[in-house]
Amino acid sequence: SGNGNYVANPAANNATIYACGGGGGGGRGGDSSDRRGGNGGTGGFGAFFVPVSSGTTYAFTVGGAGGGAPPGSPQNGQAGGSTTIPGLSITAAGGNGGQRGYFMVQNPGNTGSTPGATATITTGSVAPFFTDGGKGGDGKQGPGTAGDPGTAGFVIAYDNVGE
Repeated sequence: SGNGNYVANPAANNATIYACGGGGGGGRGGDSSDRRGGNGGTGGFGAFFVPVSSGTTYAFTVGGAGGGAPPGSPQNGQAGGSTTIPGLSITAAGGNGGQRGYFMVQNPGNTGSTPGATATITTGSVAPFFTDGGKGGDGKQGPGTAGDPGTAGFVIAYDNVGE
């Protein structure tokens, strides 16, 4: 997670951007040993084919990991952060946090969205890039057990260098 800049090649006029939001944190274990928290949602992943202006600098933010729910708290896992490139209208939302364990319910967090993407992957895996990028944290079972955090998202940019 963090911030940075993508500078389009001076000869480029379009780019393919792969963006993934951060994974949501897992839910904590319930008050009895048979109550498991839900897994965090996967960060949204999309491929965006966009026009770029040659030599232009585009700021980006990579979505951070959602925190796992703390043990003994009434909270769910935290949502992952969004990966964005505002100058190119690119957003890959973070996954939602997993629900805390109660009764026999272990609802996972929803996968993040990627509005306007040319192509998306919603299977929970963003290979071949980073097999652990944007993954939701595991929900845990049993009292006093915190949910695992998700993993940070990523952004990869390829431009056409004017070809």
